[in-house]
Amino acid sequence: VRPLSAYERLVTEEPELAGRFLDLDDYEAAWPGGETRGRFYDRVWIAFDTILRDYGSHRVVVVAHGGVFGAFLALLQDRSPNDLSVYDLHNCSLTHLHVAPDHTVMHCRNETGHLDPLDVDGSGPTEEEDGACA
Repeated sequence: VRPLSAYERLVTEEPELAGRFLDLDDYEAAWPGGETRGRFYDRVWIAFDTILRDYGSHRVVVVAHGGVFGAFLALLQDRSPNDLSVYDLHNCSLTHLHVAPDHTVMHCRNETGHLDPLDVDGSGPTEEEDGACA
């Protein structure tokens, strides 16, 4: 018998909470003792807005969890950051944006080619999954 995944455990042990996280319109969903999704998105937006205001004329590298970038990308595109399919970013992937006051250009998203030398078991993303930078 295989152990339950974290998601399966959540559904089994906390079905109401699992349902809330599946509701794309629920910005008040939160892990017990944690911040709401809406507050997290506000915090992400404020952080990137501050970077853009303070370093707008500079090239900036931001290193963060995929959920941070995913939320920012979804908010930039006026899409729901609650929909994980909007930003399926791989661990250690690169996303290159040029953000200007009147527009944003995404040069690449989810690029993982730099990880190829580390793919010793051949389980890395396929070419279609890898959003190679041009």
